[in-house]
Amino acid sequence: MARRHKKRTGTNFIILSAFVLVIMIVVVAGLPFAFRNGFNTNPFLKTNSLFYYCGMAVSEQQYNLLNSTGFYQFEGNPCHEYYMNGTVGTFNITLDAGIDGPVTLYNNVLLVPLENPTYNYSPPSYYPPDMSMMWGGLASVNATTGAVIWEDRFNDSVMTQPLVINGIAYVGSGDDYVNPNVTQNGVFAVNISDGQIVWNMSTIAENMPTFVYYNNSIIKVGGWSPKGVDTKYVQALDPLTGDLKWQVNVSAFSAMSSPVLVGNTIYFGEDSYRLSNRSSGVIYAVNLDTHEIVWSRRFPKLTDRATQDSTATIWNNTLVDGYAYTYNRTAPSQNRTINLTLVGVDLTNGSIKWKFNEGVGDNTPRSVLPAMTAYNGIVFSDTTEIGWLYALNISTGTPLWKFYTGPSLPNPQIIDGYVFAENQSGTVFILKMDGTLYKKINLGTPEDWCGSAEIAQIGDKVVFGGENGRLMVIPISNLLGSG
Repeated sequence: MARRHKKRTGTNFIILSAFVLVIMIVVVAGLPFAFRNGFNTNPFLKTNSLFYYCGMAVSEQQYNLLNSTGFYQFEGNPCHEYYMNGTVGTFNITLDAGIDGPVTLYNNVLLVPLENPTYNYSPPSYYPPDMSMMWGGLASVNATTGAVIWEDRFNDSVMTQPLVINGIAYVGSGDDYVNPNVTQNGVFAVNISDGQIVWNMSTIAENMPTFVYYNNSIIKVGGWSPKGVDTKYVQALDPLTGDLKWQVNVSAFSAMSSPVLVGNTIYFGEDSYRLSNRSSGVIYAVNLDTHEIVWSRRFPKLTDRATQDSTATIWNNTLVDGYAYTYNRTAPSQNRTINLTLVGVDLTNGSIKWKFNEGVGDNTPRSVLPAMTAYNGIVFSDTTEIGWLYALNISTGTPLWKFYTGPSLPNPQIIDGYVFAENQSGTVFILKMDGTLYKKINLGTPEDWCGSAEIAQIGDKVVFGGENGRLMVIPISNLLGSG
């Protein structure tokens, strides 16, 4: 009896050990790809002694720093998984201006960038005849009730996501219509408690790219202006005074490409067209400690659009951006077409890993290539002129599926295992991870031709905004419901 008992125990131990080993192998093997599962949507993964951030293995010290710094860059992280920790109420309000950039949650306040939607004008003029009609601003909204606490107005649109450091919000103003003789744009530091302006720095160039906060500095990239004024520098500003600390000449401008921070280096897209007449998109990597260009990747001639518009996304060691070739460049805008190409490059040296052609579409005044989102080794890219949402293997560029959304400006988001995409008319597509449609809803939050509010997740709710000023916070369960 004793021997049989001992034999049975040994067999059970072997079976249990094998089962535990299999589970460990599955868990460890899946760590880099277990970024989100079900309700765990925070873009950080910590399991035992292993730490991951946007698919990159990091030390515990780096993990703790990244997980505590909050929104120090566009959408909070280099893979643009726009998730915010916190609690918000459910509400549907309409502000007195359009929402043209990502919102930020700070304590119990939603900071909302605004643009004036009442003055409509068309390219190719650099600026409207009456600049007094142009304004933008920043609104503070109670995150529980939706009540507006205060609102600041500036001389032009605000498309940057507010960065918050020690109770101060930092935003930039500007759009494509720039008067080369007037400093109507600027960088603003705003006290969140009362909306008072702490300081502002006036610029001729627009300031549409979101800033980065690094080593006690506000990092901005130069925007577009007709004469190249204020355009060609990466600048570090003192967060308390706005004084210039240092700058790097990159001889190009960024229309809407917000710098992406990884470690001590920022990555962003630029256009050298009006500054050097070489008309090409360029990706730069700039070291913020040494103030030097680490590498740059120049795309073919006559590909000046897309790179300057899109905010690059990063997963593990791959950065994805794009460039667009414009046909019939001398023809009126409505008679032009563009050919859009995505490019995956090595994060360490800028060498090209792969290219993927998204197709040809009509040229419009919209931003050519919105920001992209990386999740679970996949890059999701929606398009404006072409109208297709693509899912690609981010390491190889291999297409996995595509879905037609129509012209879209917000970058897709992964929420509770579903892909959320919103087109310019305000229709939200909720897709399964294999690209099949789960649900389609129109929330009445249309997007502007240039910037967009972006889809944001806060806890168990989703935030939507539109150029009509509508700000909606909806529970995820209400959106998913039954397909």
